[in-house]
Amino acid sequence: MKKKDLVILILCLALAVFSAFRIAGHFSTQQAGKQAEEQLRKIRHAEDVTAIPTMPPKTGAETPEPEEEQPVKAEGETTYAPEEPGAVKVTRLKRSMYPDNPGRTVSERFKALRKENGDIIGWLSIGKMQDEAVTQRDNEYYMDHDVSGRKNVSGTVFLDENISLQMRPYTLILYGHNMRDESRFGWLRKYENGDFFRKNRLIRFDTLYEEGRYVVFSEGIVSTEEGAPNYLDFFSLSSMRTDERTRAIDVLKDVSVLDEPADVRIDDQILLLVTCVDKDTDRRIVAARRIRDGEEEGQFLN
Repeated sequence: MKKKDLVILILCLALAVFSAFRIAGHFSTQQAGKQAEEQLRKIRHAEDVTAIPTMPPKTGAETPEPEEEQPVKAEGETTYAPEEPGAVKVTRLKRSMYPDNPGRTVSERFKALRKENGDIIGWLSIGKMQDEAVTQRDNEYYMDHDVSGRKNVSGTVFLDENISLQMRPYTLILYGHNMRDESRFGWLRKYENGDFFRKNRLIRFDTLYEEGRYVVFSEGIVSTEEGAPNYLDFFSLSSMRTDERTRAIDVLKDVSVLDEPADVRIDDQILLLVTCVDKDTDRRIVAARRIRDGEEEGQFLN
């Protein structure tokens, strides 16, 4: 064998060994992440939370347990006088406490979950497609870390860092990767299938302070590029100004491909699931609104 050929052979073998180690490491990381998720599911669905053993938090910077506080007085509806003569007054939505939990008491179940990871603030359940913890820290960390704090390309579903849970927010924005294996939010495109939509139009998202049931009213592609026909200003969707929020909700309705969407009002709490698509400035969204008092889940099932 020529010296040149021998060098090439050695390089190929080295590359093969390196690739094998990378694949093994990736598989090991993925398995560790799945084990951590399964441990959390045991806690989430346990009949007796105290019977489930927990491990010390692994994320390094744990979030302190929220303290129980005295009820916060909700702000009433306010208007801002226009600066220019003839301009329309701006109306703002009322800030709201949690109706059944004004003192923001954290349930024992979430206390147990937060012993695993202090960043856990919620739990998302959607039929057979989703059953996992939701975290909140910043909008970068959980892009490439799993729920146990390990580096993982799959990341974790997380709540937008700008959304505070100190009072009930009018909009909850959750981000998750568009994974090819349909983990995280890689399966959201399935809502374009009418039969799938009708069977999975109900979403459950519980936070530290309350349970939540939602019904899907929109699925489609929006743009983060201002000026685009399907541009969605995410900030406006979270705005307390009724005019800004109305425009954002109208965009969600306009881009939707659903045939039988639920109605949505300006004062409904909205849950938005967001993931990337091929175009960098586009996002796939699934939007749902909280089921109102007096409504039954069964009325949304066909």
